[in-house]
Amino acid sequence: MVDFNEMRKKFPAKDPSKKRRSAAIKAIAREYEMKKAELNGLKAPAMKRGIVFYAVVIIGLLMLSASILSVAGKGGRKFMPRALIDARKSVDALATALGRYRYHVGSYPTTEEGLEILASDRVVKRGWNGPYIRRVVKDPWGCDYVYICNGEAENPTLYSKGPDRTAGTTDDILPLEGAFEEPFKDLSWTKGWMPYQLRGYVLAPDEATKAVVEQQVKEIVASEAAAEKVAQEVAAQTAKAELKSVEGEMATAEIVRFDGDGNEIGRFERTYRWGRFTTVYDISRWNWTEGESVKVGCMATGDEVELFVNGESAGRIQRDQESGRFEWTVPFEPGEIKFIVFRDGHPIGEGWRKTAGAPFAVKVTTEAKSLADGDVGFARAELVDEDGIVVPSAAGEVAFTVDGPGELLCSSGSLEQGAAVAVFRRKVGSGRPLKISASFAGVRTGAADLPRSAD
Repeated sequence: MVDFNEMRKKFPAKDPSKKRRSAAIKAIAREYEMKKAELNGLKAPAMKRGIVFYAVVIIGLLMLSASILSVAGKGGRKFMPRALIDARKSVDALATALGRYRYHVGSYPTTEEGLEILASDRVVKRGWNGPYIRRVVKDPWGCDYVYICNGEAENPTLYSKGPDRTAGTTDDILPLEGAFEEPFKDLSWTKGWMPYQLRGYVLAPDEATKAVVEQQVKEIVASEAAAEKVAQEVAAQTAKAELKSVEGEMATAEIVRFDGDGNEIGRFERTYRWGRFTTVYDISRWNWTEGESVKVGCMATGDEVELFVNGESAGRIQRDQESGRFEWTVPFEPGEIKFIVFRDGHPIGEGWRKTAGAPFAVKVTTEAKSLADGDVGFARAELVDEDGIVVPSAAGEVAFTVDGPGELLCSSGSLEQGAAVAVFRRKVGSGRPLKISASFAGVRTGAADLPRSAD
């Protein structure tokens, strides 16, 4: 009988040395593949790991990411409360409104006038074209915005007291730099309107801005001059057409025209329909004895006119049905009177007159703007103060002279009637302009040039 156990010991099925050789060959092959991958710049073959290993790695990465994001969030952009945003917008808007006020009036409101003047519709200041804001509100913490203007600093002081409601602390909210000057950098908001006192000069924060604004001023003035010429032609045609209308709908008035500085530049009569014009006419002079009771009046096309004497209202009245005028009787005070015309409760025009000072110069105006050869012209001379306001109480004699191709025919140099008058004629044959001069003792001589007109 065969003993198989003995046979297995003598003749084993597998050679142990062969198994060891096979394992060594496989190890050498693996090392060869790793070296080959390193030489080719590739990552070595990944070691096989169990699912538990990969789960631990993923969880660890998630925890690390959460920690990094948490730390980064603490140093990121801080949340800004809505109240701070609103306060900053408000102080910037107030600064811009103050800049617009200064653009029109020429200076910032005083500390006493405060920010309320920006929202008022009853301001009596030359050049004012407000209101500039709808209303003045408190800051988000229930405090008034601080406004101080002592006239010494370039810009006034404007800020919100901030969340602590205490002035002068670190949380005070100031307007952005340049907010006060913003209205001077871009004039599109004016829609072509330019205050008269800025016709000759421009306020600007720097020379570059000034040059830009001056160019815009030139364009505006040029466009207004062209519009004025068209308006005069239309008015002349309209005046002729109006004369054909029903007499009961017409009115005749002496029209007094003024230049941008409020100086009278001519008078004429016009027949027109009520409601056509929106300018104040026929403003009485304002030179009397202080305390004297005087009657002042105007003709205007609105349904109501309010008179202000040195900024104080003397009352808003309706037109007198008999005279067709607006008239007040008030005690005279040196200074300024101003008429504001209203139609349906809205202001549509204004006019003013100041008390004249001491005579400073002679003002010469001519009836015609040019003369043809052989034509006769008329000149008017009046004494005006330093602001160009006619001095109605002036007395004395004015001397006229004519320079150029012309001759003086006659003159009435007496100022008893308020103005001296001269009559002159242009000679034939010269294209040079005429110069009409008028002199008065102790004041600056005035003159007017008359070019030759086309025949």
